[in-house]
Amino acid sequence: MLQIVKFIKWVSLPVLPVAAMFSRTAGRYESLVTVMICLGAVIAVGGAVDKKEYFWAAGFTSIALIFSPFLLITKIFLLISLAGVTTFVILLTAFRPAARTAETDIP
Repeated sequence: MLQIVKFIKWVSLPVLPVAAMFSRTAGRYESLVTVMICLGAVIAVGGAVDKKEYFWAAGFTSIALIFSPFLLITKIFLLISLAGVTTFVILLTAFRPAARTAETDIP
């Protein structure tokens, strides 16, 4: 079962952008196809966060934002915000002070 989930995860990452690339050819169903691609990415984000696989969650979040039915300026703002929050969290964890213990204190 675990191998099937891993296979679906690896296959869905390239399939979602390819499907979105061909969503323009869907004609009058274009908005429905775009929403379904975005919804699939959002579901994958939820599963990745539950399993604490944050790298996958970030990848699927980007796909969900890029192929969402929002206006272009909204997508750009959301992606820049996501990049800023990610950078802040990385810097926060990188420069977190180490816990002081009795052995590390020099009198």
